[in-house]
Amino acid sequence: MEPNSEDVKSLRRSNIFSVIKSNGQKAFTDSTTDFAIVDRPAHASAFSGKIIALDYTIEEVHTCYPLFCSLGLKNKHLSELVEEKTKVKDGKLNHELTHAFRQRAYAIFR
Repeated sequence: MEPNSEDVKSLRRSNIFSVIKSNGQKAFTDSTTDFAIVDRPAHASAFSGKIIALDYTIEEVHTCYPLFCSLGLKNKHLSELVEEKTKVKDGKLNHELTHAFRQRAYAIFR
């Protein structure tokens, strides 16, 4: 099912979301409360006990994705909020490989 925002209008202020607080306490809240949706295993381990997060498994989060989008919660997904950076020690930039990679990526997404 793919609900639209009108279909779920009555759910916006309903306390239907189980969250786990940074102190470990669980509570129910509505979609307007400040919480994050953990949608990747790496984010689950990195942020566990540090933020208020939806108390759903990653599989449940993926299943409920259409509902979350209809409720306007896409911006609460950690994959949308976290900027991942990679650091390499003593790395050297290879301009030829970088250029070839960019050309392939451009061709794929064209």
